[in-house]
Amino acid sequence: MKNKSCNQQAPQVLLKTAEKKFQKTQLRLKEFQDNYLDIYLFSPTAFLILSPNGIIVNCNLVGANLLNLDRLKVKGKNFELFVEDNYKNLWRQHLLKRFDHASSDFPKFELGLICSDGVKIPTECMYQTRHCRNASTLIYLTITDIRQRQFIETDLRLAASAFESQEGIMIFDAKKQILKANQTFTRITGYRTEDAYGKTFQQIILGDQSTTLNRVIWDSVERTGIWLGQVWLQYKNGEIHPHWLSLSITQSDNYETTAKFIAKIINIASPNPIVEQFEHQAFHDPLTNLPNRLLLKERLRQALMATNRSKRHGAIMFIDLDNFKRFNDTFGHYAGDQLLLQVAQRLRHCLRKGDTAARLGGDEFVVMLNGLSERVEEAVTQAEIAGQKILVALNKPYDLVDCEYCCTPSIGVSLFGHSECIVNEDDLLKCADIAMYHAKSEGRNRLRFFDQNMQALLSTHTEMERDLRYALRNNQFKLYYQIQRDLDGKITGVEALLRWQHPKKGLIAAEEFMSVAENTGIILLINQWLLKIAVLQLKVWEANPAAQHLQLAINICARQFHQNDFVRQVKCLLDDISIIPQLLTLEISQGVASDHSSNSIEKINALNELGVSTCLDGFGIGDVQLSTLIHLPFRQLKVDQSLITSINATSSNVVMMQAIIELGNRLGMTMIAKGIETKEQMKLLANYGCSRFQGYLFGNLIAQEDFENLLPDLDKPDLKLSCSPGGGGDF
Repeated sequence: MKNKSCNQQAPQVLLKTAEKKFQKTQLRLKEFQDNYLDIYLFSPTAFLILSPNGIIVNCNLVGANLLNLDRLKVKGKNFELFVEDNYKNLWRQHLLKRFDHASSDFPKFELGLICSDGVKIPTECMYQTRHCRNASTLIYLTITDIRQRQFIETDLRLAASAFESQEGIMIFDAKKQILKANQTFTRITGYRTEDAYGKTFQQIILGDQSTTLNRVIWDSVERTGIWLGQVWLQYKNGEIHPHWLSLSITQSDNYETTAKFIAKIINIASPNPIVEQFEHQAFHDPLTNLPNRLLLKERLRQALMATNRSKRHGAIMFIDLDNFKRFNDTFGHYAGDQLLLQVAQRLRHCLRKGDTAARLGGDEFVVMLNGLSERVEEAVTQAEIAGQKILVALNKPYDLVDCEYCCTPSIGVSLFGHSECIVNEDDLLKCADIAMYHAKSEGRNRLRFFDQNMQALLSTHTEMERDLRYALRNNQFKLYYQIQRDLDGKITGVEALLRWQHPKKGLIAAEEFMSVAENTGIILLINQWLLKIAVLQLKVWEANPAAQHLQLAINICARQFHQNDFVRQVKCLLDDISIIPQLLTLEISQGVASDHSSNSIEKINALNELGVSTCLDGFGIGDVQLSTLIHLPFRQLKVDQSLITSINATSSNVVMMQAIIELGNRLGMTMIAKGIETKEQMKLLANYGCSRFQGYLFGNLIAQEDFENLLPDLDKPDLKLSCSPGGGGDF
């Protein structure tokens, strides 16, 4: 009996053992599958699986990101849709030859792809054909983005071409020791690269010359980034010859740490037309052929010394073209260069003998007037007459290749001479620059002289800039919400308005510091902070049933909107913090959007594709352009308060208001009235077709931290809250 029982239990034990082994095998198989899935999904290389006719069966995350689509949207599409037209035949050839390759073969070829957003990407592809158990065939395709590689190769070719020029070139490290020299340097000096390697600047360039010159040269490089002049060069055989030297810091390096320097030399003694060309290029703008900053400062230095002797005055005019960036973005850089060339030509015609017109870069020009009167009042008059002549000349239409364009300048003027306190060329240019910004702030297309009041304002702005940077680091910016309601009085969303909780000055409205923030570029940091805070707030509201449906609107400044990667910034933020994108409203002012450029249209369309709500803000300010509504694909339109406060049942603005609301509704926009203060205004605008309303009729601004606690009571439209932190207004 015992043997019989043992015989019966034996198969059960074996079965359990086999079952345990099977379970372990299954766990190991799942582990292998998970590891494979991780490798497949998160591989740094784009990986796609295609059917025999090129339909995408699957792809990893990098592949989807490369095509700028969600993984689920990539599946089922024909891969050829993403291939550039001039590469389609190549792709079809590889698709036809896929069965000619053994499974171990990986054909490699370059292929131009087009992402869903239209961006063209050069890639390198490899594929392998696999025959599956169910007799089907799949193509395993790997794709590598080679843009960076092509950039590097191009840079290397250009660098090699430039390095082997007719000028002797040396590369120095941060210790001022030679790293490399070209063949021209070897021909001139007799030093081969290996001979010169490790030698210091003073050993090669200066020889036995005084250390004073060495200090002067490097002081100039540290201060301005460049030194130009004549030096004596010691050859390998001991001979010494005069040469032109250009020494500069390479643009990509940091001086304090890993700085490298480039030196160019040309022999002065030997007759060579390159010497003259070298000197001219060093001191003139390559586009306009006007003097550059270096030559201007040298002439200005001489002019300052001359005025001290002659007792006469001079003047510096800082000229900046109005809205040049918008022109460049709309018509392209070629048209921009043509405009700058015509500006330079007109400035030359406005000058007297002995005056100087220079280009500092971009759309910035400087005119230096010499020999003005000894009397300050007469010198001012003379400078103003010359400035008005320039204004008239630059206001005339410009005949460009495809169009006639009108461009205006803003001009700042600063006097110099024996009666003026400015004795430094850098300070003089800075003062003229300040006056130019005052001309812009007062409406552009005008001339303004620098005075001490401007200097006081500059000091105030400098202090505010420092405080703004401190405020960003120490969380001094606060958000206040102004609620929006629909026709039934229900809250549909809020607009976030920025305030600065200054430790000494108290709560400051945005309009008091926004101009300084914009001029200094701090506005970009503030807007990035604001955008992230808005997305985080929407994420928090998802857990609150009373708030999870609300839209949150923020203002986007011009500089942020015109950044090349603005849409990508928004996309990355939405990828990092998952929210319902329709609840985020980006308000873009009428002035920012009114250029109708293809770049603006593309950005607004791209934001719409992300699901974000785009809103044209402040419509009705200044010169109303109904064409803006038609050309730009906004989802919301916010009518400005200035148009609403001037409206009544009999005013002439009624027709304009009705036209704006009707056109907006027909274009499918959500119409929002901003600055509603009375029930009569709300009723009138509702009759015209407006569906949302915002203003102090519904209460004062509410601090961000108090909003959720007060939200249950905000369904009472007549409730007015006691907190009133400054006026409304954007930001």
